[in-house]
Amino acid sequence: MITIEQFSRIVTAVHDAAVEPGRLVDAMSLTRTALNGTGCGLIAGGTDRDIATCSVPNTDALQTYAAHFQPLDYVLDAVESSPLGLVHSGEQLVALNPRSEFHADWMRRYAMDDGVFVRLSGGCRPHSFLVAAPKRDKAFASSENVRTVNALVPHLQTALRTQRSLNDLRAQALHGAHPADTFAAPTAVVRADMTVAYSNAAAEALFRCSADVVVRSGQIRLSSPSAGAELQGAVSRAVGTTRIGTSVCVPRVDSTRPLIVHVLPLGSDEAARSLLVVVDPDVHREPPKALLRQLFSMTDSEAEVALRISRGCGLAAIADELSLSTATVKTHLQHVYQKTDTHRQAELTRLILALMP
Repeated sequence: MITIEQFSRIVTAVHDAAVEPGRLVDAMSLTRTALNGTGCGLIAGGTDRDIATCSVPNTDALQTYAAHFQPLDYVLDAVESSPLGLVHSGEQLVALNPRSEFHADWMRRYAMDDGVFVRLSGGCRPHSFLVAAPKRDKAFASSENVRTVNALVPHLQTALRTQRSLNDLRAQALHGAHPADTFAAPTAVVRADMTVAYSNAAAEALFRCSADVVVRSGQIRLSSPSAGAELQGAVSRAVGTTRIGTSVCVPRVDSTRPLIVHVLPLGSDEAARSLLVVVDPDVHREPPKALLRQLFSMTDSEAEVALRISRGCGLAAIADELSLSTATVKTHLQHVYQKTDTHRQAELTRLILALMP
């Protein structure tokens, strides 16, 4: 029976490991000992499982697993495709293929043919937590052990999210400004399981104020279930092997015009991600003056005139605001038309408003 003191030590070690990943094996060792198991681990899954954070005293077991048995592990295959947070018994999972080589030559050989297993996260690298034990007369997945693992799950999930957030912040500090910050529109970097890896200031404001696009437990959620399913599919395609970008309409309760979420693939890395750019058709975003100067070689005064024209200001009003003569404003506007290959105020306005996502 696990004591309150043992559980507290495990939880403390788990949260410490979020900041110092090297301590995760200590947390696994404490858990294995407290539950009297032969192995315990937090395993990053996918095509190449990472078993570095496993506490297994028999080092030969880990070596043979990595060298031969990993692709035969039907138990973790089942766990990684199961619902998040659902605790499975070893008995239940072993029964899926009891005559397999993996069961006969690895699980039974190393006394790991029972235990408790649970998936903690999704995405391309799902994390699973397990406590393995030998087959005994009494099943390892007793009500007490299952209750203990259920109590540990939210702590492990929080530690994983904290660890990923810290890794993102370290990468941001190392490489400078985040690409999402170059967008004026709400923009977020999202993992395959819809968790937010990074969001710019506009996205943070959207998540706080909008009832249609929110973040719960670190994951983006939409008020419309059908739009949410469509967005999930778009993100999965963007971070998958096809790397396809697409757009999704998100209905709103306070407007007849839906939000438009553009889902764009990012460069490939270990944790596949996509870029979400949210466009509100009711909001016209004005580009910065520096952008007009850069794109169209405008002077500072020409860019000022162009921006005011896009706001619907008349020539006389612009002349007053800039302390210029109306004739000078007309000259600047003529130069703007030439440099942007436009001929009327409406064309110029459409061009300027189309520059910003």
